[in-house]
Amino acid sequence: MQALLQSEKEETNGSAGSWNKEFFEGFPEMFFTATGDWRLIDVNEAGVRMFRYASQNEMCRIGSLASLFRDAEEWRLFRKRVETQGSVRGVLVGLRRRDGSRFPAGISANISAEPAETFTCHGIIRDMSENLELQRTFKENEQCVRDLKRTLMMLSHDVRGPLVALEAALELTIRGRFGSMEESVCNKLKSLLKYTLRLSGIVEDHLAEAAVIDGCGEVQKEVLDLRQDIIDPVLEELAEEILSRGITIEKSADTIHSGAVTIHAARRWFRSLYRNLVRNAIQYGGKECTIFFGYEDQGRHYRLNVYNSGKPIPEEFRDKLFTKFSRIGDITESSAAGTGLGLYLVREIIRNHGGEIWYEAAQTGSNFVFTIPKENERQT
Repeated sequence: MQALLQSEKEETNGSAGSWNKEFFEGFPEMFFTATGDWRLIDVNEAGVRMFRYASQNEMCRIGSLASLFRDAEEWRLFRKRVETQGSVRGVLVGLRRRDGSRFPAGISANISAEPAETFTCHGIIRDMSENLELQRTFKENEQCVRDLKRTLMMLSHDVRGPLVALEAALELTIRGRFGSMEESVCNKLKSLLKYTLRLSGIVEDHLAEAAVIDGCGEVQKEVLDLRQDIIDPVLEELAEEILSRGITIEKSADTIHSGAVTIHAARRWFRSLYRNLVRNAIQYGGKECTIFFGYEDQGRHYRLNVYNSGKPIPEEFRDKLFTKFSRIGDITESSAAGTGLGLYLVREIIRNHGGEIWYEAAQTGSNFVFTIPKENERQT
């Protein structure tokens, strides 16, 4: 009976060993086994290729695993760490191939204690050359993005000043401040003012998107009439697009009108906020949709919303609406290109003003709802 059990045990171990060997050989990274004195006794084909030996036998004849390290002190520290801790994961070291070429590698190793107070070490070695190169490239690209952002912000600031001056000069000229003019000339100036306002809005959005990559930064607030100082200028910028699509801006008793909502906010940031929400409504509401600007005075804060009729945003996109670089799926006939920062920027602006934003789907359209604390309540 005992002989039979021993036979079954040997067959089972043999089967398991065969499976492990097959997995060991087929693994894309280097598997190795070393003795208690760190003599290399087994290695898979991936290891042979990694270190450019002719065969497994040839590689195992190198003796100690230390022969694979390019620096003796690094080997000493690695060995001490493994023997002290019993296992390590992803230790970055410098290794040396048979032909003398060097490469960075990550080693994970585990010691299996034996009855005779010796041990066997099993481990994995991964060539990290490509990973480290990708990390280096990523860091360089990050620096390029930061440099580009700074350049963009500098250019936008430089452009914005002259645009504001041009807007003011055009408005004064149209009002007749510098003398009367023919109606055709006045109409041309009005058209020029329209494009100037739109360009100014684009510059503001670029400034906001550049800043939001690293956070909105300091918010400089002033007392604003939400309708007169924010919503109406944005609608004026986008008037041509609104008219061409046959979109209706709904006005009723509970919509925002001049004097209804006074906020303490950053003018440029809030214009960018509403500009993005209106563009979103134009794009996803579609032709002949209705856009509505609502509000509720809830005592300690305002509850504001921008609603558009049309198809609601598909459920699978709603969790990603306010994430950086996300895009809503193409649910309209024509989907405008964008950076994927619009709604993320909106959320960051609102949070920097102490509020929150969320999306509510309706059978007849989409509703973006957000809160803004009243400044006098926040200070008490």
